[in-house]
Amino acid sequence: MMITILVISIATLTLAIQCSGDRCLSGLNHKAMPGPEPGMRACKLYSQSSCCFSNYTEELAVTPVTKVQNTYWNRCGNLSSRFAACRDDLTCTRNWLSDWEWDDQGNNCRSECIPFHQMYKDGKDLCGNMWGTTFNVISCPCHCLMMDDDDNNMVEYLVRHRGTPTPAEAKHAELVKAPFCQKRHKNLRDRKEKEKEKKGTK
Repeated sequence: MMITILVISIATLTLAIQCSGDRCLSGLNHKAMPGPEPGMRACKLYSQSSCCFSNYTEELAVTPVTKVQNTYWNRCGNLSSRFAACRDDLTCTRNWLSDWEWDDQGNNCRSECIPFHQMYKDGKDLCGNMWGTTFNVISCPCHCLMMDDDDNNMVEYLVRHRGTPTPAEAKHAELVKAPFCQKRHKNLRDRKEKEKEKKGTK
């Protein structure tokens, strides 16, 4: 695959599920309220509570994804196929929502292309700035969609508790006790241990 997990993750979260309470983020292609979209070609996991219409996902169902409507992902070349490799891929825009020059051919660079690792100092900087203030970086993996099988449980939890008037602390405590949340914590710990072992053998 020539598209990175980064692009799939951002596109999926931005187009399919990003909601604030019972409202979708404002945007040209977003619905006012999340709802079912059974005909989604991509991001099918989020078809029960989607902020975009199913036809908007058609261009995400091809590989590699280079264009969605008139927004091009490859203005500085195609992204690498591995997630970590994108640090050396090129980009010309820090905020992909506001920093493009637009014309009839879509989005165009205003600045020269530089590597991602020069544009953003780390992953937190990328997530917190690439899409404006759309995403927040948090430490608890249970509050995140992680593009894995457990996302089904996370989406189900979010839909089931949408609009629940319980305090945030109580919601958090309940979520942390959920089996899929416990599994996520274990997977995250295991991944960190493997990374440590890998570094130790070099």
